[in-house]
Amino acid sequence: SSDLMFGLYFSPLPVHDLSGAKASNAVFFAKFYHALLAEGVYLAPSPYEAGFISATHGLAQIRATHAATERALTRLRVGE
Repeated sequence: SSDLMFGLYFSPLPVHDLSGAKASNAVFFAKFYHALLAEGVYLAPSPYEAGFISATHGLAQIRATHAATERALTRLRVGE
């Protein structure tokens, strides 16, 4: 299949199960979610939901999402 499913957690440790997911930084996830939303990138609003990349997402969309993610994380890092 050409589809990819992913989860996104902010944690100093690998997340392998529900307890690891619950121990991740949900507050930072919310800030990241809103920073990406401001960039025009729409993720599921909960860290417990899966994200999907499919064959309809081309290289241009993936590159744009990567650039938006870098901008969002940079703004969060400097506290904007």
